[in-house]
Amino acid sequence: MTELEKKRHSLAHLLAAATLKLYPNTKITLGPAVENGFYYDMDFENPISDSDLKKIQKTMKKMANSWTTFEHKKVSPDEAREFFAGNEYKLELIDEIAKNTSAVVLLGELSMRLADACYARHIEVNLVESLDEAVEVAIALCHKHHATTIALSPGGSSYDMFKNYKVRGETFIEICQTYLQA
Repeated sequence: MTELEKKRHSLAHLLAAATLKLYPNTKITLGPAVENGFYYDMDFENPISDSDLKKIQKTMKKMANSWTTFEHKKVSPDEAREFFAGNEYKLELIDEIAKNTSAVVLLGELSMRLADACYARHIEVNLVESLDEAVEVAIALCHKHHATTIALSPGGSSYDMFKNYKVRGETFIEICQTYLQA
């Protein structure tokens, strides 16, 4: 992950924190960094206006001065459910991941961090060297587990292996098209 991508990812978290500070009943969902910035999907209790967006931005700026580190914490699905109680979006994601994940394919320099979390949940882990190999292994796992659906995402590719999001996405599309034509 480049320094810019790390900053964007951090800003997405800051956006969620500032929003929850001002509007504590907001339900947050996902907030990734993207090629030209970041976003966070949120469900507000009441509609917001442009003036609310300015308040959120002002709160982000104030909070940014005190944010010096991020804490990464591994939690079980039950702990995650407790933390996000009342947020049906997060609970749905937690349940889907806990229920439907039988195996994962990981690559890149951060793969061992993710692997540890998967091992703790008794999820089969497959470490690979390239995105092409990841697609090949994912297809084999689909057959092994008699699955009719396979979820592949270039976002699961390690950031250290690609120049940027666009290159990663284009590479992923090329690989998938090769398998579809075979």
